[in-house]
Amino acid sequence: MPTTLRYLQYTGFALTEIFSLYLFILILTRASSKIGTYKYLMAAFTLFSMAFGVVEVLTQPIMHIEGTSLIVFVDSFLRYDKVIGFHIASLYCSSYGLCVLLLSTHFCYRYLAVCRPSTIQYLTGARLTYMFIPALFFGLVWFLTVEICEAPTDFASEYLK
Repeated sequence: MPTTLRYLQYTGFALTEIFSLYLFILILTRASSKIGTYKYLMAAFTLFSMAFGVVEVLTQPIMHIEGTSLIVFVDSFLRYDKVIGFHIASLYCSSYGLCVLLLSTHFCYRYLAVCRPSTIQYLTGARLTYMFIPALFFGLVWFLTVEICEAPTDFASEYLK
């Protein structure tokens, strides 16, 4: 990867982490009590975005499509260790999917708040975590699918040459 692009990627990562931390602190300290448990949903999504930033910078993925295959190359310093590189690429793929799943959780909560406000009272306290269970479950399924089904093989290596 060109040096300028790598520099921009690290700069973007640092800014993302700084602003996300600032947003997290603002959500916990300044959010109005009127929004109720929604602030915890926003805080969870902010923490996830910080974690995704770390995974993304550790992976620095390069994606290539050839025929019917999609290949994710690890272009970070982990590219020299094939085992760790594969696991971090699996984590990147599942994190990407988990991002979409958490967004859907976010929008489901907002749907309930707008269209069925009486149900929000059941999502207070620890019960709010129930909304995250499907996203976390399918994120784990995605990770295991990549780990088990998409492991590097000799056939795949030959196909891509």
